[in-house]
Amino acid sequence: MNNKRTMLYIMSLLILTMIGCASSSVQRPDGETAQIETSVNVRSKTFATDFKRDINEQKSIIDGPSSSSKKANAHLSLSFLYIDHRNPARDYGLALKELEEYEKLDPKGALDVEIQNLLGLLRDIRQLRSSIEKLKNLDMRIEEKRRQVQ
Repeated sequence: MNNKRTMLYIMSLLILTMIGCASSSVQRPDGETAQIETSVNVRSKTFATDFKRDINEQKSIIDGPSSSSKKANAHLSLSFLYIDHRNPARDYGLALKELEEYEKLDPKGALDVEIQNLLGLLRDIRQLRSSIEKLKNLDMRIEEKRRQVQ
């Protein structure tokens, strides 16, 4: 139930972010109003998106001689591409990694409430996955002990 709620929240956040794909004005905690780029190369009119190409495009910006702000935006775009519901190879771990890189490169931009919410959700997903793995290992050990007793 909680996992479904988390996924629903992530999807809602993505939809809201994609709807406002242009620059938007945000009020930062320090009182400063700033423009934040949340533009992801989203083809809203089509359902078929070439995620591999889009991901490689953003990676080339990061690896190339781009400015720090362009690299920060590429990390942000990568994060959104990795969690896009249409991406058949969604990867929440990579999305978190890219969003944390964005946070390092643009600390003021990362103060945006939506970015902080997304970071929190992705960290929760990482923790949940870790807990699931531990429970699976515990279950395997219990099953092994049960076999030994019989």
